[in-house]
This record gives sequence, structure tokens and C-alpha cells, in this order.
Amino acid sequence: MLGRWRADGTLLNLVVMVPPEVLQRTIDHQRVPRAWIGVVLDNSLRVVARQPGGSAYIGRQATPDLRANLEKGNEGLFESMSLDGLRTAGYFSTSPQGWTYAAGMPREKFAGLVPQAMMQVTL
Repeated sequence: MLGRWRADGTLLNLVVMVPPEVLQRTIDHQRVPRAWIGVVLDNSLRVVARQPGGSAYIGRQATPDLRANLEKGNEGLFESMSLDGLRTAGYFSTSPQGWTYAAGMPREKFAGLVPQAMMQVTL
């Protein structure tokens, strides 16, 4: 919400609303690699858009372990169990309004891409 203020009160308020289907199209265009997960969570940590799965996941609450990771800061690496039951590793970023974008890949693929010693330092 943007506001323009004067001493005697608010002159203008502007609220921008983005429907979930627009966010879903945006995440679909990200071309997330096969087996990876991309998700947009609202400020109550509910799924607004997701790839893969899209509308089948809208409204679902983020998993408890992902929520615990998000409480640690506004951005960072995480390990979590996905809503599909897959162990994932990834990165998240949270906006000042509390909305989060997270991208994760299967944990075993992450382990194969990064040498073990470097992975321990990174995580």
C-alpha cells in the first residue's frame, strides 16, 4: 500500500492486488528445472503459487520445518520436507510485506552438486 500524507490526513491510498493466477503464471515462466520446486507464500505462509502442482497446492500451509527456517531471517538456505514428502534443499527470500519466494531441489541432487565440506560450510 502506498500513501501520500499531509498534516491534515491522508491524501491518497493505493492498494495493488495481484490475483493468484497471475502469480502462478509468473512462477510457471520461471522455468524451474524438472524435480525442483518453486513456491510463493503469502504473509501467513500459505501457498499462493507453486511449480509443480499449481492450483492443487493453493491455500496449503507451508510445512513446519520450512516455517521454522523462515523464522530465522528474511533470506537464506534451508532444508525441508516438501508438501509432496520429498527432502529438499534450497533458498528463500521474504519481502518486507512478509511474502516469500522459495526454490528447492531434491536433497540428493544438492548433495551431488556441492562437495561435502563446502556444503557444511554453506549450510
